[in-house]
Amino acid sequence: MNEPIRTQWQIRCAFNGFCKLALKREAMNAHRDTKQRQLREVTFSDLSPLEENQLYVCDKYFADDEAEQSFVVGGKEITAKLLAEALHSLPEEKRETVLLYYFFDMSEREIAKFAICQGQRYSPAGQAQ
Repeated sequence: MNEPIRTQWQIRCAFNGFCKLALKREAMNAHRDTKQRQLREVTFSDLSPLEENQLYVCDKYFADDEAEQSFVVGGKEITAKLLAEALHSLPEEKRETVLLYYFFDMSEREIAKFAICQGQRYSPAGQAQ
């Protein structure tokens, strides 16, 4: 009657030993892999300027264009310089409204709330204040 219990105990001990050995070998493999990875890795501070410049790319779409980029609206050619001058000629409140509307994609209601928070009066484009 003791024999089956002893066999179960031996099986349990053998399995326990197998698990411990497997875990130990996995830990050794992980440690070895970490060491090998550390030997291959280079920190950014150790890179030369030439190597560092190879890590990224700067797109220069219009850098070589000598002609100023423009578009035509209503038969009139609009350039970036002309647009900037027109924006600068506007009063500050109207310029801010235009910039918020076109560049921040804000609705007139959002712009009005923003202006009220800033202590300004707001009237939609095209209406007198």
